[in-house]
Amino acid sequence: MATDGDVGICFDQDYQVRILDTHKYQATQRLQQGCATLTDKVEQLNGLVRTYLDILDKQAGKIETEKLKAIGVRNAVATLEEDKKRKAKELHTQVDDKQQQLERLNVQEASLMRAKHDQEALIAKLTDSTAHSSE
Repeated sequence: MATDGDVGICFDQDYQVRILDTHKYQATQRLQQGCATLTDKVEQLNGLVRTYLDILDKQAGKIETEKLKAIGVRNAVATLEEDKKRKAKELHTQVDDKQQQLERLNVQEASLMRAKHDQEALIAKLTDSTAHSSE
């Protein structure tokens, strides 16, 4: 609570009536200007923070896009590797099949060659025996 000694009526340099004395009024004015300056700086800081956050959001979006691209490429590479393994297995199976077929054909050829040789021997024997019998 203010006492009568604390409250006084003063006049400033423009002869305006003031409840505060001139020094207190000037201090209040400086405080008001300081607050206004601080408010302006806080608003500038808020603007910078908003700008910074916008930039961060854009970068986060770019990073997310690149991350998705990288995942896609990784999946494509994995698919290619799986396809390559599958194709190699397929080719290996074909080679094995062809090897088995070659072995069967070689066995068949050998059998046919023996049969041919046996038949030629039989023909030669029959030819010799008919040649000896007709003499």
